[in-house]
Amino acid sequence: MEILTALAIVLQLVLLEATMSLDNILVLSALASRLPKLPTPLPKLLAGIPFLDRFLGRQRQSALRIGLLGAYLGEGLMLLLITTIVRYPIIKIIGALYLLQLSGRHLYQLAGRPDLHRRQAQAKLRRFPLNRTQAKFWPTVFTIELSDLAFSLDNLIAVVAITNRFLLAFSGVAIGIFLMRLAAGRIISLIDRWPSLVWTAYFLILAVAGELLLGVLFHLYINDIHKLFISMIIVVFCLSAQVLSPTIFKAGR
Repeated sequence: MEILTALAIVLQLVLLEATMSLDNILVLSALASRLPKLPTPLPKLLAGIPFLDRFLGRQRQSALRIGLLGAYLGEGLMLLLITTIVRYPIIKIIGALYLLQLSGRHLYQLAGRPDLHRRQAQAKLRRFPLNRTQAKFWPTVFTIELSDLAFSLDNLIAVVAITNRFLLAFSGVAIGIFLMRLAAGRIISLIDRWPSLVWTAYFLILAVAGELLLGVLFHLYINDIHKLFISMIIVVFCLSAQVLSPTIFKAGR
């Protein structure tokens, strides 16, 4: 049962990472699209490594692949920090309140704004002066890395609220990041077809925030099995609601 519970937690984390990172992926892809279709300008120490240039590919592809490695390192360190400090009750309360406003704000926006993730991506892109001139490779990689860390903070707080076990948290985040980089287009198409998945993610965050507050304020702790049942009910409810009443989730189309 412990293994099944761990797998269920990882699946929840993958779902959150995939749905909450859609607009981030669109932004990072837009930043990389400014690079020319030329070989990657590797430093002299790396230029002689066999197959490295072939693995990285052209600059656009290479920037996202290097960004993937940076995301693993950066988000791993952030997860380690957050899982350490979240053990303090006051941090749990702050995190729970933050997640409540995060989920409430996004659910409200989903109810009234179609194509929310693309709107969010456009808003984030306004922070960067994207012009028609081609960008330089390493400054663009640096921008992608910083942007990815800044955009992933919400995701990581939600992840740690689900589990403060670092290995489980990192496994879910790592798989989610890999899937988003590997098949972002297909995942976006899946979300467009099943917008209830986005609603599911934010309802899960809402439930997690409630569980945190119950534990800290009222000492009512919910074990992993019951958390799993709650998550399953939320997933089944949202997917069934879309099947029975597709117009409810028309804002995600």
